[in-house]
Amino acid sequence: MYTCPKCGTESPDEARFCRGCGTPIIIAAASPAPATPQPSAPASTPVAAQPMPVPTVPPQPSIPMPPTASGPIPAPAAAPMQPPTPTPTAPSAGVPQPSEVKPLLTPEQQEKAKAEARAFGEWFKTFVTKPSETGGGKAWYGIAVILATTAISALTFIVILGHIYDEFGYYMPYEIAYYVDDLVTRAGTALFFGIWLGTTAFLYATLGCLRLTRAIMASPDTFASLHDGYAHRLSPWTVSYTAALLLALVHLDPLALAVWSLASWAQSIWVYVLVWEGESRRKLDGQWLRFLTTFLMAILQTIISIILTTIVAGALGLTFMGAISNVLS
Repeated sequence: MYTCPKCGTESPDEARFCRGCGTPIIIAAASPAPATPQPSAPASTPVAAQPMPVPTVPPQPSIPMPPTASGPIPAPAAAPMQPPTPTPTAPSAGVPQPSEVKPLLTPEQQEKAKAEARAFGEWFKTFVTKPSETGGGKAWYGIAVILATTAISALTFIVILGHIYDEFGYYMPYEIAYYVDDLVTRAGTALFFGIWLGTTAFLYATLGCLRLTRAIMASPDTFASLHDGYAHRLSPWTVSYTAALLLALVHLDPLALAVWSLASWAQSIWVYVLVWEGESRRKLDGQWLRFLTTFLMAILQTIISIILTTIVAGALGLTFMGAISNVLS
């Protein structure tokens, strides 16, 4: 038996390789002792060359793995899911984006509005400084001025009434003053709008009567021209009502009431002046025709005043009754 000096495994003598490690036995046998020199053979006697064995490597035994814990191998913990990151997209042409602020007016509309504001500014400048120079304005200029003038007049009257009530309210018994205060608070706004709208309606009805008197005189004036001329020449009364309102706001009520009353009386007289300014083209003498049309204007104004006063008083009465019922309930 041959014992392998490398792994110690015994192999038969006729074996060419070690059974344990696969080392060639010739190499393993020659490795421990140095080779002994042999006498060289005579040159005349050739030695047949022996074929060299080709070493073959046997399959290596598998390396045993260390024992593992019983049971299935736990799966690795799953990573927390992250929310998908939104991909920015290019804005589509013609589609407004949320971050975009769409202008209220287009550039053309803005330029048109600026031009309109400049034109109204020029008209209002002549309205204040030169009210007798009528013409050149649009219809809404006159409407805005008339509405503003009647609103200032109505507000002045309401402020004066409120101050008068405050003065006499101290002398009322507490039980009565409590209900009256609530009533005034509820019906004050309705009273303002009633006076404002009633005054405006009376003024436009007067302009209609003025157009009727001009038609009787065969005057070529139209309602639009009369409206523009009346509104442009209303500047002194607008300034007077504004002054009365300022006086009322600083509690100069007697002076404010005097200015407001004189301005209202002068405005009612001015209407008859406008009737008298009409150009008569009838065969009847102009003085007689102006007198008759002025007389007609007085009758029409009286009728209109009665009608409008009844309507406004009825509406305000219903408003006050509703306010009283709410207070008492």
